[in-house]
Amino acid sequence: MGFTLLAALALLSPAAQLSPQGPAAVADPTLGAVDLGRLRARAVERLEELRAAHDVPGISAALVLPDGRRLELCAGVADRESGAPMTPERLLFTGSVGKTYFSAAALALRAAGELELDAPVAGFFEGEEWFAGVPNGEAITVRQLMRHRSGLPRYVFQPGFFDSCRSEPDRVWGVAERLALVADQPALFPAGEGWAYSDTNYVLLAAVIERVSGRPAYDFIREELLEPLELSETRSTDRRDLPQLAQGHTPASRGLGFPPRVVEDGQLVFNCQFEWGGGGHASTARDLARWAFALYRGEAFEGDYLETLLDTVPARLAPGQSYGHGVMVRDTELGPQLGHDGFFPGYTATVGYFPDLELAVALLLNSDGGTGRRPLDRAAEDLAALAAEELQGRGPLRVLAYNIRHGEGTDGELDLERTAGVIRRAAPDLVALQEVDVGVARTGGVDQLAELERLTGMHGAFAEFMDFQGGSYGLAVLSRFPILARERIALPAGRHEPRAVAVATVDLPGVGPLRFVSLHLDWLQEDAERFAQAGALLAALEAERAPVVLAGDFNDLPGSRTMELFLEGFEDAPKPAAARSTFPSGEPEREIDFVLWRGTAGGRFEARARVLEERVASDHRPVLAELRWVAAADGE
Repeated sequence: MGFTLLAALALLSPAAQLSPQGPAAVADPTLGAVDLGRLRARAVERLEELRAAHDVPGISAALVLPDGRRLELCAGVADRESGAPMTPERLLFTGSVGKTYFSAAALALRAAGELELDAPVAGFFEGEEWFAGVPNGEAITVRQLMRHRSGLPRYVFQPGFFDSCRSEPDRVWGVAERLALVADQPALFPAGEGWAYSDTNYVLLAAVIERVSGRPAYDFIREELLEPLELSETRSTDRRDLPQLAQGHTPASRGLGFPPRVVEDGQLVFNCQFEWGGGGHASTARDLARWAFALYRGEAFEGDYLETLLDTVPARLAPGQSYGHGVMVRDTELGPQLGHDGFFPGYTATVGYFPDLELAVALLLNSDGGTGRRPLDRAAEDLAALAAEELQGRGPLRVLAYNIRHGEGTDGELDLERTAGVIRRAAPDLVALQEVDVGVARTGGVDQLAELERLTGMHGAFAEFMDFQGGSYGLAVLSRFPILARERIALPAGRHEPRAVAVATVDLPGVGPLRFVSLHLDWLQEDAERFAQAGALLAALEAERAPVVLAGDFNDLPGSRTMELFLEGFEDAPKPAAARSTFPSGEPEREIDFVLWRGTAGGRFEARARVLEERVASDHRPVLAELRWVAAADGE
């Protein structure tokens, strides 16, 4: 069916997994050091942001990296009503993305010497009465069908068509019935002299494929394209009871009379067989990304087809886009993006391959829009840019501030593995931990820092507040980078507990030494001790010439005199205004956990932060900040 343009951007799901490389992949040893956990975490965050910003129930996405490994990402739910999670196995309709299979089938027949793209289409249908009414029928060539230059009107937008799809859900549409909807209508322009997107072109192309191959088009695609690439999760949509189909939601299609939910009792409530050559497929994101990776690298089938596939003409799409033989080519800041967008009632899709990066991206949504007219492939571009950053080691510094309450959750359970899971999922480079026990009786005498180092694979540094129950109680740092130096800076003691900070010096790639400080200020309502501790810490750091990041439980609110004192020399990594509170974790009411930073004459950070949705593992919610170093321009 015809493509739609969906608003996108700023993209990340609780479900994400890394899969082994596909059968056509070639290993790239330079990617072995890539931290795929960071890439997965950042990509999931982007999907969650996109989903929340545009009220999308669920997103299934996949990336295929240059060495063929794929990253599967899911956000939200497969069904808003039941709450069933979106998973990588879920099928979603791909709409016009399915045209890429039909164009590939035509190019495969051409590569085998069985189809000439400049052949008149009329020659394949001699004696067929229905063909006599096709607008421009005697002049159209196969190539013009593939590049939408035939002048054929769109059959799906003819009066009464969608009414028929709803009232006759099991009707079997033949090519003649589809073309009859535009029979004897005036052509949009003389064949070859204009451009107009039309599903009718690909219905006629599918009929050509069947005449030339002697097989149903779906069989040819499955046997010659999908099975050799082991794309077993890509299905033809010639039936309504597709297995593993995610529920579709229709904020855009309701105007065409479609219900809010398009799946009932395991099957689609309207006809999907009509689509055929206009798309005609449902798939998983992981299959779709692998298909793009093979197709746009020239590896989908035998023969030299890329030059023809990418031979484009000007098209009335978004600015900077043209159309080839079943492919949308878009200019982006990452170089060309090769792929296709798709729309089907209840679903939206896009797939893209970025040849300059050798990355493929697929995004499938179980909603058909309601978010504007900006292209969904901007979202694919954002994910590709994020992946490129990680592959090239240019990603932001990720800092987590987390008061872990010695691993005790709000459910009263002591579970350090759960704490470590929160940290691992956030994929931080640096972690500021508060309320950490080392050898303390209440937590079983466990060295909690050593255990968290083991569970996260990170380096640690501990600073003691005081002796407690046979051990030490204090705070700590975890670092993905080797720790070059560890320091404990004592602060003025509170009336109830001594205080100190843990300082770790690390070598930040592209920046140099960085001082990372974990702090936990006094908790009394009266702020005199807290204010004194802040002043002492700032005095201790005054002569420091390296960049400094402060993170932790400040135990004070924005606008307080303690926070204002810090902000005289540091800047806050801002959180979204609607979700800034961090304590208590169940229903946060107070913002008391922060990440602050200070740059140098050589540069500064661009920063943002967000509060993670973790209600149980501690009585504080963690704060995750991304800090991107920006070097000072010459002369600044």
